[in-house]
Amino acid sequence: MYRITESNPRSDHSPAPSQTRPHAHFPSVLVKLTRLYASCNEVKLARHAFDEIPHPRTNPIPWDVMIRAYASNDHPEKALDLYYKMLSTGVMPTKYTYPFALKACAGLRAVEDGKLIHTHAKGSGSSDDLYVCTALVDFYAKCGEIDMATHVFDEMPERDVVAWNAVISGVSLYCGLADVIALFKDMRRRDGLSPNLSTIVGMFPALGRSSCALKEGKSLHGYCIRMGFSDDVVFKTGILDVYSKSKCINEVTWSAMIGGYIENEMMMEAGGLFLQMLDHGDVAVVTPVAVGLILMGCARFGDVNGGRCDIVTRLKLALSQT
Repeated sequence: MYRITESNPRSDHSPAPSQTRPHAHFPSVLVKLTRLYASCNEVKLARHAFDEIPHPRTNPIPWDVMIRAYASNDHPEKALDLYYKMLSTGVMPTKYTYPFALKACAGLRAVEDGKLIHTHAKGSGSSDDLYVCTALVDFYAKCGEIDMATHVFDEMPERDVVAWNAVISGVSLYCGLADVIALFKDMRRRDGLSPNLSTIVGMFPALGRSSCALKEGKSLHGYCIRMGFSDDVVFKTGILDVYSKSKCINEVTWSAMIGGYIENEMMMEAGGLFLQMLDHGDVAVVTPVAVGLILMGCARFGDVNGGRCDIVTRLKLALSQT
């Protein structure tokens, strides 16, 4: 007999041919088991519970759960197969079905299947749903269908940060940096939304290919410092790659060390290093990023032994010489 334990959902629900299955008489229990195992990423056990649900499986919820489980656990082909099986069984997909079926298509680069699912979503009246539209944008963008991705995006009745991130990351993969920067600015201007860390990370592919990578990279770096994103490992890796490709690793080293001191509340050390940076002789390494970091540290920790005044005075002198 099956028993669910909160600490280990696998405990007593292992497939065994000789086991009696009283839950077969209670489909709702099997639906809950399917959802439980899927939420724990136990995809095989979720499918086992799903297969025990007696026919006809007219409830779309377990279908949605299984398609999502497959698509989210690197089994896109199984997710797509189950989607078509759902249709052949006569169960109508819902607005919760389409996003993960499209995610599977994006993973497989199955353009024609995705377009067919787009048609199904239109036919069911779900194509204006925010999450379905976002999934469509993401699917088309990842498959290189940028015109379709931007068309769906522009036709969306409403857009959130996730939708903007989907179109920005997609355009960044296949288009120039100017197009990506334009979207970045439009995100605020058109919908009044603030970019988040995922927005910035999505811009790196275009940034890495651009001849203006250094200029725009510094601008984005400064923005991320102001917004508190600069400590993220993925961001650090991406911006370091931009600087290194632009042969500006020297200024990155200075800024990284200053940022490390400030992050660990060692403002005196950060200030001392910044003064060394000014004494280095190459004013070019005194970047907006380094200046932003040191001023942020001064504001955050106050005047440490009068050091802030010295830093500002020396900074003014250095900048007046540029």
